[in-house]
Amino acid sequence: MARQAFGKLAAVSVGCAVVLAGLGWIPTARLVGEGGVWSLLAGIGTGLAAGLLGAVLTSRAVLQGGFEAPKWILLGTAVRFLAVLMLVVPITFSGMVERKAYVVWVAVTYLVLLLVDTLMAVPRLRGPGLRHLGPVGSGEGRP
Repeated sequence: MARQAFGKLAAVSVGCAVVLAGLGWIPTARLVGEGGVWSLLAGIGTGLAAGLLGAVLTSRAVLQGGFEAPKWILLGTAVRFLAVLMLVVPITFSGMVERKAYVVWVAVTYLVLLLVDTLMAVPRLRGPGLRHLGPVGSGEGRP
């Protein structure tokens, strides 16, 4: 079951990365040149790698549900952020990529994949421990 939840999240994440690469290829090539395309690919790859690391813990939260789920989601977000930092700093200063294009594409990919994780996880988190809260913004569950 855990593999299925992670597999679904990973498939959607990879699909989003491919779409981002397709949408950004021509504008990045025109604005930055050929080096910008490699920066785009490196930035999307960095964001995807970090996103998949965070998705491991997010998929655990989706499976577990209840009061433990927010802990796993927060941990997944922290792992994603640390992974991005650990990858971005050395690649940015290595001189192998165009810095601005690379950092922009890492940020865009990071935010898109964070949104994907959130949209896939939140609907499944209303387990037995959280059902009393009612729909978000409904005011139900307040004393």
